[in-house]
Amino acid sequence: GEDWIDHFFTRALLFLAGILLRRIGWLDARHGARMLRIVGNVGLPALIIGAIGGVPREPALLVLPASAVAVMLIVGVLAALTARLLGLARPSAGALVVSAMAMNLAVVFPFVFVAWGPEALARTVVFDAGNAVTQWTLVYLLAARYGGHATGVGEILGRVVRAPPFV
Repeated sequence: GEDWIDHFFTRALLFLAGILLRRIGWLDARHGARMLRIVGNVGLPALIIGAIGGVPREPALLVLPASAVAVMLIVGVLAALTARLLGLARPSAGALVVSAMAMNLAVVFPFVFVAWGPEALARTVVFDAGNAVTQWTLVYLLAARYGGHATGVGEILGRVVRAPPFV
């Protein structure tokens, strides 16, 4: 109840303070880029780790990552069919399929936390686990295949294994 309201107003005041400091010239775009790196590399992982710790161990939660995979597969198939109907060249078809399947949920984590609290954030992070695994396997495989940088199965799998999340 009241904790959520306090957190919301604290964040709103910090946001307004940032706007004020930018307007009076004490902060510029360079400071914003640094702050974004700090939030993305320190704050966001801490938020995710804290959320995962609060996830109840319920078998029903497996539906969340499975639904993320299902959404990505359905959208990918629809994008591939659309590319075929439009007669798109291989690179354009690949761009359509890969971009249609991509979900970047990390940007919504702080908003989910502020709006609905830690339990909703935990469920969003669990949903995103299915997205992350699919993104760094199937979507990466499709990108390598469509992009023409690797044509054989072995070469494509090699590129996946050398991708940053696996290294």
